[in-house]
Amino acid sequence: MFRRRGGLVRAAATTAVVAGTAGAVRHHQDQKYAAQDQAAYDQQVAAQQAYAAPPPAAPAAPDYAAELEQLAQLKNQGIITEEEFEAKKKQILGPRLVDAGPLALGTGHCRAMTCGTSRRWS
Repeated sequence: MFRRRGGLVRAAATTAVVAGTAGAVRHHQDQKYAAQDQAAYDQQVAAQQAYAAPPPAAPAAPDYAAELEQLAQLKNQGIITEEEFEAKKKQILGPRLVDAGPLALGTGHCRAMTCGTSRRWS
């Protein structure tokens, strides 16, 4: 009968080689599957971005100065009266800006540092 040499050592070495090879193969497969998953995810994100609606455009700011100029021209031509001009001006600017009085112009006693008065509010 033939007897194998290094039975226990040889078995341990063979097991180590098989385990090392299996670990390397598994690592390679994990990397391959991770790359495939990442590619699929990138495609989904690109598709979602392609279908996303563009943000709504901001509404254009009204041109109050142009409207007031046009009203002034109509008033100067006699097409509208002074009362109609003032009513439309209030409608455009709002009642607070037209009827604000001296505080709108920065005169009088106010809380602003630019008022120029020494009177303090409590």
